[in-house]
Amino acid sequence: MARRSPTNPRYRRDAGVGKTRRSAASAKPKREVGERGSSGGGRKREPAKKRRWFDPLPTPDTPEFKRWRRIWAALFVIGAVLAVYALYARESQAGTLALVGAYICLLPAIYIDITKVRRMRKQLLAEQQSGGKKAKDDSSATGSADEKGR
Repeated sequence: MARRSPTNPRYRRDAGVGKTRRSAASAKPKREVGERGSSGGGRKREPAKKRRWFDPLPTPDTPEFKRWRRIWAALFVIGAVLAVYALYARESQAGTLALVGAYICLLPAIYIDITKVRRMRKQLLAEQQSGGKKAKDDSSATGSADEKGR
């Protein structure tokens, strides 16, 4: 792009030939800080829910959930301890066996978390959002018990 010549009267500030254009930004209308434009269409947004990053997850208060959560926690803690030991004894056979043991504990812990614990949490959220009504997944189990009694 060509450089502007300072001798051209168009670009000199003291010349009386009209406005000196430096950029397109100077031609835009000014507004106050924090003022909104009128292009919003008149709609007002409702304030979004403020969520904290450490919001606790809902936990069902059922014996089955507590059992799976205890199993998950035990596997996770044992796997973490074995992984730390494997880092400490990294050049020995015991370190290798500890790392294998850590994988053996951590992979089922991840599987339990994904398949059992999260599914129960999703069911609890669905029940809370529907107003406390039970999900239709349990209706098939109760229906078969009624048929057996007849």
